Amino acid sequence: MRVLIGGGTGFIGKALVGSLKQAGHDVTIISRTKAPGRITWNDITMSPLPECEAVVNLAGENILNPLRRWNKELIHDLRQSRIETTKTLARKIADAAKPPKVFISSSAVGFYPTSETVDYTEDFPPSSSDTLTRLCSDWEDSANLPDDCKTRVVKVRIGVVLGRNGGVIQQTIWPYWLGLGGTVWYFHDIYFIPCYRNLGFRHFVW
Repeated sequence: MRVLIGGGTGFIGKALVGSLKQAGHDVTIISRTKAPGRITWNDITMSPLPECEAVVNLAGENILNPLRRWNKELIHDLRQSRIETTKTLARKIADAAKPPKVFISSSAVGFYPTSETVDYTEDFPPSSSDTLTRLCSDWEDSANLPDDCKTRVVKVRIGVVLGRNGGVIQQTIWPYWLGLGGTVWYFHDIYFIPCYRNLGFRHFVW
């Protein structure tokens, strides 16, 4: 199966790319720079969607970047890097002569407002209670395809994913080494990637 992955060089993207390649699938990554097995976002913008059976978008500015302050500039970059890349892929899928079977668009558990009492389900309506809920709601909306498009859309609300090779562990390890860390509910990447594959590719991979 041919898979096109936006953000395939990030923490989750690298793990997913490796898992798919190990299973024998042909993976092309969309990134900022061209390299073997990669095309750029400019290529996607200027040309028709490459023929493929699945499109995945994991692109997005790191929300926990320790080198950046939480300000309007960062919020702008968080939105642009997620929403605009997703809109681009959705538009190219809708215009494709032979669209992919599935479009897997990332979202986050920030879709749900903070609460210590509410039990949330995937049917909970969008909220605009804070910056993250608005971001996630608009992010999910940007993945919507026209009604006449036969591509199946999967929106994955990702929580904290931990792994030895990057992600939140590298950015939060120092407080824990100093005895200042707390409890974190998380997915380990060993379990998350097969789950991610099964959610999006179960009709096409297995």
